[in-house]
Amino acid sequence: MPPTASVLLVDPTAVVGRRIAAYVIDSIPMAVGLVLLVGLLFSGGTVIDGMADPEGFCDRINEKTYSTDYDPLVEKFDDDYICMPINETVRLVPIGRALAAFGYALLGGIFAVVNMYLVQGATGATLGKRICKLRVVTPDGQRVGFGRNALRSILLIADGFCLGIVGLVSVLSTKRHQRIGDMCAGTYVVHRDSVGFPVPQGFAMPGQTVPPQIGAEPSPGPTITPPMPPGSQMQWDDRWKAWVYWDPSMQRWLRHDTATNQWIVIPN
Repeated sequence: MPPTASVLLVDPTAVVGRRIAAYVIDSIPMAVGLVLLVGLLFSGGTVIDGMADPEGFCDRINEKTYSTDYDPLVEKFDDDYICMPINETVRLVPIGRALAAFGYALLGGIFAVVNMYLVQGATGATLGKRICKLRVVTPDGQRVGFGRNALRSILLIADGFCLGIVGLVSVLSTKRHQRIGDMCAGTYVVHRDSVGFPVPQGFAMPGQTVPPQIGAEPSPGPTITPPMPPGSQMQWDDRWKAWVYWDPSMQRWLRHDTATNQWIVIPN
């Protein structure tokens, strides 16, 4: 029977690189929407320089105020354009082009909300996290759920200060790589293979073990006896509730999967 010791494993929350990649992927639709908004509004249309009263001119074009004075420019652009004053210049954009620009931006915003609040709340991962094989979990390794996910998502406002530097510093400096939203919601971002296992609260270098607490009963271990790993001593880990062993050739920890009776590499 392997010794009843609790092995300190590789940190399943040490996935900062994957998190950054997932954030970039999730930001693409919103970024595309904003680029199209700016591009469609400011790369086309008609520009008129040297206007004495650009705001008043645009008010008349946009039908906010009216004037009895005849202005051929107003008559020319009155019906089919949106006017934007910029200093002593006005930019006249066709209404169809302007509506398309705002429509693209709106679609990007809708995607961001659905992806972050609904999809992640229901599945534990945004599209970007799913591509990068990440999941958001509770301390016991379960799916984050809508309540916790909503709180961590709202607090992305705080993590996003200084172009996201606040959140990045928090992820890099905290013990379990949590941003402000994670700490307040009690959530962790882990590799998908770690879902269902409690997030360990202590780690050490390979080969180190920590004995059970004095007076505690030894862990009984799983009902299925795993195959003995070659050239290594497997040990029972209370935090992961599985047999584990260190493979020196791979330089990786492996855990026993009772469903398949196979040894699975624990992700870095």
